[in-house]
Amino acid sequence: GTLALRFGVPSSDALVDEAECEDAKKDDEKESSAATAEKSAPTETSQILLDLESTPFAATLSSKLRQKCQTTIDDFHSTVPNSRAVPSSAASSLHKHCIGAYRTLSRSYVSTHRRLLKLEKRCEQDRLLQGNLSEAREKGLMDARSLLESLKKSVDTLSEALDEDVPVLEDEEAGVDGG
Repeated sequence: GTLALRFGVPSSDALVDEAECEDAKKDDEKESSAATAEKSAPTETSQILLDLESTPFAATLSSKLRQKCQTTIDDFHSTVPNSRAVPSSAASSLHKHCIGAYRTLSRSYVSTHRRLLKLEKRCEQDRLLQGNLSEAREKGLMDARSLLESLKKSVDTLSEALDEDVPVLEDEEAGVDGG
């Protein structure tokens, strides 16, 4: 006989025998003819038309098919929330690597901030003594600021994704005088 494909179920259970489909069609026809006989009274015709206009179309399914659909939905809801796209060991390994990268970037972020504070203080002293900064010093200061901004974006993104705290940076006075 001919086989039909059942949607939304595991592939091993997806094939349905043609006889099973014919049984479901017969059940549908019986339910449909019973419903038509009930609605054939001429006085109720206008009420039926109003009901059809006010309610959206709903497909009717045989009880056998409804039961199979409900079983499939129940199977889906019981297995999907507990399943993962990757094995737990791979997820754990990835998490460890991400935590390691976050800690490395955090240390780099804090140390770059300290170095930037020192560089800014030296540049300020040079401006006071010489009146201006050399192009090399100015470029070094701009590069250090852009590096710090880049590190800040990376650390912020990783801290949010990993639910970690963002490292606290020392303020200008404590960082230069005390560190």
